[in-house]
Amino acid sequence: MNYHVEGTFSWDADGFPAIRLENGTMPLADGKEIRVSNGEDWISGIHIYGDLLRGDKIEMLQPGARIRILNK
Repeated sequence: MNYHVEGTFSWDADGFPAIRLENGTMPLADGKEIRVSNGEDWISGIHIYGDLLRGDKIEMLQPGARIRILNK
């Protein structure tokens, strides 16, 4: 069953990218397609170690940014 997971971007205790959820954290895998909210709109891209790849642009994810992923 597929479902969406939504939380905020953070770094875990070992320094790896993670999604902070209400009940803990979940690792954020490289190559995962994610959607990030910039406050108003949601943008899509591929996560690579704390960065968001969007076409030919690379943007650094900021701690606290809202993230939504499809968890399969």
